[in-house]
This record gives sequence, C-alpha cells and structure tokens, in this order.
Amino acid sequence: MRAYRSAPANESLIRLRGALFAAAGAPPGATLRDALAVTRDGPLRAALAAAERTAFGPAYLRDASSVDLIDAVGAWLG
Repeated sequence: MRAYRSAPANESLIRLRGALFAAAGAPPGATLRDALAVTRDGPLRAALAAAERTAFGPAYLRDASSVDLIDAVGAWLG
C-alpha cells in the first residue's frame, strides 16, 4: 500500500492487487469473482473491487480510481 500510494504506477498496482487477492485467500491467477467467493470481509471485498477497477478500468479514470483504491485499502486496514 505504501509503495502504491507514493508511486501509483502499474507495477505497484499489480503488487497491491496481488496482495489483496492473497489476503482474501484467492490462489494465484484467480479472478475477482474467485477472490470475492472466498471472503466475506466487506471492507476487503470493497478494496478488491477498487483494485480491479483501477487495474482494468478506462485509462482516463485511473487517477480517480487510484484515490478510491487508496481509500478502500485504508478502510480495510483500519
């Protein structure tokens, strides 16, 4: 999270997304649907969805979705 917040580049986004999937208990190569299926943690589910939007959403929305992702991960971490 710290790496992504300080430098929201694609590499740190992919690492953050992978860490969120791992925290959910999803295996490597899992899809968002897979990750959501293995966790009922509401704040983690929101962070997973935000990471997916940021990683695969339209480029012109990347800055706004990055802010949403940082907020969602912060809410999950407490």
